[in-house]
This record gives sequence, structure tokens and C-alpha cells, in this order.
Amino acid sequence: MCTLSVLPSNGSLLITMNRDESRFRPESGVNTQEFNGLTMVFPTDSEAGGTWFGFNSMGVSLALLNRYQDSSKQGMKTRGAIIPECLALGNWQAVSDHIKELDCDSYNPFDLWAFSLTQYAQLSWNGQTATVTMGEIKDPIMHTSSSVDTDEIIEHRISKFNQCEKKPDSMLRNFHLFKEPGHGSRSVMMERVKTHTKSVVQLCMNNTGLHFRYVNEEKVPTLIADGRFTDENSIQKKLSMFRPNLLEEMK
Repeated sequence: MCTLSVLPSNGSLLITMNRDESRFRPESGVNTQEFNGLTMVFPTDSEAGGTWFGFNSMGVSLALLNRYQDSSKQGMKTRGAIIPECLALGNWQAVSDHIKELDCDSYNPFDLWAFSLTQYAQLSWNGQTATVTMGEIKDPIMHTSSSVDTDEIIEHRISKFNQCEKKPDSMLRNFHLFKEPGHGSRSVMMERVKTHTKSVVQLCMNNTGLHFRYVNEEKVPTLIADGRFTDENSIQKKLSMFRPNLLEEMK
């Protein structure tokens, strides 16, 4: 139950993701790890300890969405461990090669997206077959999931994305914060009785660095009211591209 958008613009890449989750499943903030001279940053889920989004100081980012159109099984490994495993490999070539060979049999269905500044890889696992697509990022990308009325809601959000203005300064406000009166279940800023949009992340990449923003459940209403990220409503982190261990945290 998430929505991901990717917007290439003038040598930069803007990646934004809403995480839709149970109101009773907390997150535990942003985790920063150092591994073999590599810096990895990702928000974490308190229940399973995994993540749905992350990036590293080699300029690789990943996002994972569950596939509700396919059947799931009990007792499978947490999908939230996939992204840290990939990020620890370092550069784009190593990560994309790993994705092509990833053993998915122990996981329930998912869609995994990986990005460098100019390239993407998508791994779709339906529980039986894994399909990998790779290419150059030339046009905006949107991917969404829903555990309720899956096909109808995906189609509706695709239509909304196709209609909205594709500009960096309006993608958040016009798409990711969009809530339809009386239709919270299908809105990108989702609202249901037991689930809602719990957090929002955004990563801006260019040739010099990465700027990450994370808004937790408590601050999402403030983000909606502000219509933009601020120092007050988000945790922000910056990494200089391709220079491991140089991490600036903006309080």
C-alpha cells in the first residue's frame, strides 16, 4: 500500500514515496549505517526491522512495494531485509547484477525498484516468476499498490499521475499529498479506518550529492498543511555523491 514516483529533471532525479501502513504498526525513524567505507541511509519499521526505501553514498537508491494482486503465504522472510542487503553491495553495477540474480523464493510477492542517477532496474516477483526490467530513466515513473480494490485503485492513481504537472516543485503537493474528499481509500495520501499514509520520503540526486527527507506519522498532517518539506516537519540528511563516510545531518 504505497505510491512511488520518479522524476528526471535537468540532470537531477527526484524520488518520492508514500508508505501506507497499519495505524498500529510504528516506524522507528531513520537508520544510518557505515559498512566497508559505505554510508547507507534508510527508514525502518519497528515491527519487522526492515525498510521500504533506502540509498547509499555511491548514489544507489531502492524502493520496495508489496504486490497485493498476488497471493501471500505465512512464515515467509521479511521483504524489508532486501533493500539493506542490496545497498551494502555499493555501486550501481554490483546492485543491479545482484537484483538480476536475487533468489525470491523465500519472500512473498513484491516489486523492487532500484535507481542510479540515470538508470533503473525493476524486479517483479509474483510468488512464482521473477521478471527483471532494466533501462535508462528518460520519462517520469509511477508505481503504486493497494490491498483493497487493487486493480481499480491502481488504475485511478495512474490516471491522477498522468494528469498532474510533472515538475519538481509541484510533484509533492499535487500528487503525493493529494487527498480526494470522500475517497480517502483511493487517494494517494491514503486514509482508511485501520490504515493510512504513515510516512513520506523524498530523495533528490544529482552529480554532486543526495538530499533525503523523511516525514514521520506525527508530522504528516503538518506536511499536508505546509505543502512542502521544511526543517520543522521533516528529518533531512545529505550525502556527497561517491564520497563514502561524508554525511551531513540537518537537524
